[in-house]
Amino acid sequence: MKLSFFNNFFSFLTLLTLVDWFLALQYFDSKCTNLLSQLKYGPKIYQKISGPDIDSKFSADWYNFCKEDFDFRWVRTIDFSTIKSIGQSPSFCWQIEGLPASDIFTSFPCYREDVNDLILEDGEEFSSTSETVPLVKCNPASNLAYEILFQINSLVHTQKISLGAGTDLIEILSKKDVETALMVLQKMHKLSSTCYEPDSFVKTQLHVLERNCKSIPPCSFNRLKDQNVMSCHRVLITPSKFYCLGPELETSNYVVKHFALYISEFMRVTFVEEDWSKLPANAISTSIQRDGIVIGAKRFQFLAFSASQLRSNSVWMFASNDKVKAEDISQWIGCFNKIRSVSKCAARMGQLFSSSKQTLEVHGQDVEIIPDIKVISDDIDYCFSDGIGKISESFGWVVAQKCGLNRTPSVFQIRYGGYKGVVAVDRNSYRKLSLCKSMEKFESQNRMLNVTKWSDSMPCYLNQEIITLLSTLGVKDEVFEAMQMEQLCLLGKMLMHL
Repeated sequence: MKLSFFNNFFSFLTLLTLVDWFLALQYFDSKCTNLLSQLKYGPKIYQKISGPDIDSKFSADWYNFCKEDFDFRWVRTIDFSTIKSIGQSPSFCWQIEGLPASDIFTSFPCYREDVNDLILEDGEEFSSTSETVPLVKCNPASNLAYEILFQINSLVHTQKISLGAGTDLIEILSKKDVETALMVLQKMHKLSSTCYEPDSFVKTQLHVLERNCKSIPPCSFNRLKDQNVMSCHRVLITPSKFYCLGPELETSNYVVKHFALYISEFMRVTFVEEDWSKLPANAISTSIQRDGIVIGAKRFQFLAFSASQLRSNSVWMFASNDKVKAEDISQWIGCFNKIRSVSKCAARMGQLFSSSKQTLEVHGQDVEIIPDIKVISDDIDYCFSDGIGKISESFGWVVAQKCGLNRTPSVFQIRYGGYKGVVAVDRNSYRKLSLCKSMEKFESQNRMLNVTKWSDSMPCYLNQEIITLLSTLGVKDEVFEAMQMEQLCLLGKMLMHL
């Protein structure tokens, strides 16, 4: 069920299933019913657009709220308020004139009438100049650890606490060590509803820890769990707000592992719809990628994206510091000056960000550059070795052991410096790696052999293409005829038992 609210210029749309609760407010000496609601996600905001050629400009379903034949369109837009109040607040109060509350709620499912008094008090007005809201303000003089501030923002975004309560928590937790503060905030994450007195909750939990003298391991927040698994902070960006999540476990990559000392400076950012579903690629805000995200004293800037992240509208961001900057990481990855296409350059920068297993460093004297197999026919160049190289049998066994395998696969999918592609095991090769020129995407001095995948058995259908390949490899036609006869016999037995 959809719930919509309109005025002459803007409309709001939310799913009723995504509403936590409704509350009808009736002021004394007022003929208006005020509907107070708390939403799990931000509402979809539409703007009324009219004029010539609006059908051709806004034809995609993502833009349109309704498909009736009007001379105007309700078109998706972003937060139009000057202080970004729509994105900052999870609760909204709708004023409805000339309609009693009883008529409104009788059509809602699971409606239960419970009359109580509600006292409203004037509070502080929250405003933000940041592109991303809601964001808990933190005084740089508080010296609050970034990990603690991230978790406080996460509590606000998951509606465990209100935005105004974050300032009080900063004052309390800035005096505690990181491990203790994170343990208390983790307990607050497990609450099933909003905590309206978070300072009392935190003080109680701190008192319990001190009374029990519970020791906390010093490495409890070690974000690099092992060689190939890391704990990464994640941020979701919607058209009206952003959400801090995690840290979450995911497969590591070569770049993050190399800069493991600065792992807290990495962040994975995903652009999603208000209900966290996939967002069309043409609707993604470029301002976030250009200006970055500011949380506390850290400004996260665009770094790169892998191929899988590109499909899920995700990017890697990095917070530059005095020792390492995002530009330093890009220069360490390789030289991209010869790549003129912006999209291709971004894809090449994310080549080493693919989830992979780091095996061994292969020095230049153990690598052979072999020519591609090319044929010219009718003035057309054909390359039969595009992205395909070779690996020696002995070195292939060593790499397989590093990957935790008890056999040598026939093919490895690799990332080696600026090279990308697959290498097939060659029994006659004496060099560890034989790479074609077509595998080189950019120049790099990195010598770590990263393995992303390897050949493995998998179920498939015996179709015409596979039969042709097997026949070319020497499989007799009688084998396929016998398999066909076996399947026909099975089908015949099924019909006989009807």
